[in-house]
Amino acid sequence: MKLLIQLLILLLPSQLSKHFWPEFAFIYGRRIDYLAPTLYLSDILVLVILLVYFFKQKKSTLLTVSGGFSLVGIPFKLTFAGTVYCLLNIFLSLQPWLAFYGWLRILVLLGLFIVLKNYNYLLRAIRDMLPVALFYSSIIALVQFIKQASIGGWFYWLGERQLVLGLPGIARELVGTQVVLPAYATFSHPNSLAGFLLLGSLILAQINLSFLTLMVFVAALIALVITFSYTAFCGLCLALLFLILISWLKKPRQQKFFSY
Repeated sequence: MKLLIQLLILLLPSQLSKHFWPEFAFIYGRRIDYLAPTLYLSDILVLVILLVYFFKQKKSTLLTVSGGFSLVGIPFKLTFAGTVYCLLNIFLSLQPWLAFYGWLRILVLLGLFIVLKNYNYLLRAIRDMLPVALFYSSIIALVQFIKQASIGGWFYWLGERQLVLGLPGIARELVGTQVVLPAYATFSHPNSLAGFLLLGSLILAQINLSFLTLMVFVAALIALVITFSYTAFCGLCLALLFLILISWLKKPRQQKFFSY
């Protein structure tokens, strides 16, 4: 279990996947990635983690009767109501198979949440693996930006997509008078990379501060800049303002005493 969770955190940036192309994933004969059911490498890891966890648990911990029926700690009434709502949503949907796929992913994520909530060494796994994931994503992003194209080769197996300015659907930014390719790393869009770098850095700052961590922060900041993600820049500014406010509020106030 420990190794699987460490691998999951390490491969969070990986977009290595297999797309499936049913009829509902086409619009006017064109493939639409966002409508295609996709099996990611991380999905396989999550499914293995769920199987290992639930096989290790005793049946009594999965289904409890004392104080009312509950499934993995979720009250039976809530489970029943949620199941009825999901089924109605699927059968009344314009695309039932697509709705089923969406709810299936939500169910898997809920199961992963239950596993991680009960995993005692989660913070240690994040502290050990998240800096590595942030660092290699930042390095890939920097090399892509310098090269103005994808790196290729073995990085395909991390999920790097083909990146060329001339390809349709590729993000572009105007710097001065020159059109440049923003950094993608192994993500599907620069905004996704920026969100991962920002949230990952904020999480890491709360649990692990060291010299190596500072090096990771510097690399992540450089990579964040070359994503040209204005939303991430605004989020970074808000996070810094929030941290400054919290540190200011925690400072001891000097009480003034007036003598008469």
